[in-house]
Amino acid sequence: MLALLLLLQLTLLPLLPPPHPLPPVLQMLPLVLQMLLLALLATQPRLLKKPRRSKLRLSAS
Repeated sequence: MLALLLLLQLTLLPLLPPPHPLPPVLQMLPLVLQMLLLALLATQPRLLKKPRRSKLRLSAS
């Protein structure tokens, strides 16, 4: 997961305008938030499709 995030950041950062008053860590925060939102959107349909019983079995085991 971290490797994918780093790769996405390396590919998206050059697309941003060159002048950055913020430090690199703060520059990466919006990208991380966007990727987290995309991950949530990608996983929500799968979680909704799974029956609740499977969740209970996984949490109980």
